[in-house]
Amino acid sequence: SMLISPLMGPILAMIFGIATRDWKLACHGLLNEFWSTLHTLIGGFCMGLFLSPISAKSYNWPTDEMAGRGTQENFTAGIFYAAASGVILGVNVSAS
Repeated sequence: SMLISPLMGPILAMIFGIATRDWKLACHGLLNEFWSTLHTLIGGFCMGLFLSPISAKSYNWPTDEMAGRGTQENFTAGIFYAAASGVILGVNVSAS
């Protein structure tokens, strides 16, 4: 949630821009979402690139816990949780 919550502002800007037909707001939200996502991915990649070789020597990676989470069944279940979270967010934002 630390990575997703800061990205919700641009997503809401896109949604509200499309709903109100304010295309400038929608494009601004899309552009900010693109840059935010790019920074998040680059930051995570760099952290993994630099820290994995250091940590791999002292830990047995991937652990059984890590390998167990990377299955097709867990991915499919995650889609339903993500969809439910999106619905909850939409209801929460529209109710306030």
